[in-house]
Amino acid sequence: MRSLLPTPLTPADTTQAVDFFTTHFLATFAQAREMEFSAELDTFERVMRSAEGAAEEVRRWLAGEGARPGTERAIVLVWAGPAVRKSRGPPPGPKRLRGFLTFEWDVAAGVVAAGYGQVSPASRALIASVVAIGLEGLRALRPQAAPMQHFVVFERRRLAGMPFVSASLVSQMVGWRGTGFARLDKYCARANPPVDPAGFAPRVLLTPEVDARFETFATSYQVLMDWAKINQK
Repeated sequence: MRSLLPTPLTPADTTQAVDFFTTHFLATFAQAREMEFSAELDTFERVMRSAEGAAEEVRRWLAGEGARPGTERAIVLVWAGPAVRKSRGPPPGPKRLRGFLTFEWDVAAGVVAAGYGQVSPASRALIASVVAIGLEGLRALRPQAAPMQHFVVFERRRLAGMPFVSASLVSQMVGWRGTGFARLDKYCARANPPVDPAGFAPRVLLTPEVDARFETFATSYQVLMDWAKINQK
């Protein structure tokens, strides 16, 4: 049986995660259909600067920088399966990362936020497993804490005039039936009993500058875990 307690990241793990994030960032934003609608990312040089800054954010997060008292962090790394060798030859090389997802738990508020991450390719079963492992791993760090209540993700807004938003891990999670995600205001209004957005763990909400680019979606922890248990591999 696997241990639910998260294990420390190795330097190699961190490097692979940051490299994977950077590669995916460039694959998403360094293309004409994205650059045409973004005043901030309308040249390759600007895209590169933004990618480097975002990658540094990920690196600092993985190093534990900026962690606030009363929170717990975890990351789930998704490794590519070993290739099947049909002939004799050298053994397979180092493990290859195919994705990751970070989690941060505000223990007192009972809110878990999924932050950085992308998995490619991302099947429903695989993401269900990632979510279950991440939440169970966090819970194992504080087994005596009050139950988790809410789970939030941040989805990129469609820019004015843009006829599409490139698919992301978050857009898939929000769209899958059974995950229960809704925009934060709608989620809070329909909760029973209703939840006050103003008291919804301000530390996991986005700053005004960032919020202009993203929407916050929320779901019940229990609803999401039930979905994950049913759909995981």
